[in-house]
Amino acid sequence: MKRTIFIGACLVLFNLTSLKAVASDSTYTSTKGAINPVSVIETSANKPKSVELIPDYVLTVELSKDQKFLVVNLDMDKSKKLDWIIMEKGGKLISRVKTSQSIDEIKVAKLTKGEYVLMIKDTEGRMLYDTFVKS
Repeated sequence: MKRTIFIGACLVLFNLTSLKAVASDSTYTSTKGAINPVSVIETSANKPKSVELIPDYVLTVELSKDQKFLVVNLDMDKSKKLDWIIMEKGGKLISRVKTSQSIDEIKVAKLTKGEYVLMIKDTEGRMLYDTFVKS
């Protein structure tokens, strides 16, 4: 049920962000007090931003057997400054760390049972992500 509500809310927000103002015929019958239509100028700020994945790199995560650590397998140059984000499936931010150091394990012992996403963003805004389930 939560997923259905989340997906519905995302679709509503997406539709709201894609609405554009358009010039239409005036509903006034006389020219006195009529509004002249204004042309719509489309700028880059009006266009929705798309998500770009980091090309040629792979991220996989798995929980350790005792479920206290998240083992990160990241096939990319780990010397880059990256933003490491853990979120619940619903979008609630759990943790966010910016570092240029390599991260191979993340302590997740304090996380409650549920579905989570590990997202890694680079300085250009591109990202990689993988999901995991804490039980």
